[in-house]
Amino acid sequence: MDLVFRNDEGPARGDGRARADVPASAQSATRIGSADRTILRLLRDRDRDGMPSEVVLRDGSRVLIFNISWGYEIAWDFEVSRGYAPVAAAAQITTNISPSIGGVPVEVFTTAAVVAVNDPETGTPLLAVG
Repeated sequence: MDLVFRNDEGPARGDGRARADVPASAQSATRIGSADRTILRLLRDRDRDGMPSEVVLRDGSRVLIFNISWGYEIAWDFEVSRGYAPVAAAAQITTNISPSIGGVPVEVFTTAAVVAVNDPETGTPLLAVG
């Protein structure tokens, strides 16, 4: 499978507007790909970049994340750029690779496997995926 990876380095929303400081919810997503975008937006947020996030996966495992690189299969690129993704689309996320963090493993998973994102220092839920 061919993947296109991105490291987002632009403003928070790409348009210079700041994101709200409230927990995100993917449960109310009405369009295909909305949960996917919500997860990516939270994990790549410049305010959190370099700060730890804990991702809880469907299998119960927990992943400590400081930064991400992510991508979709090349065939989905056109649809994703228009604001939606095919039903089966899930971004592949590679964690802690740029920059690498000493003693923290690089992990790979898809957004489809994510059930929650927490602040590991306070335990505060940042995202719950319905």
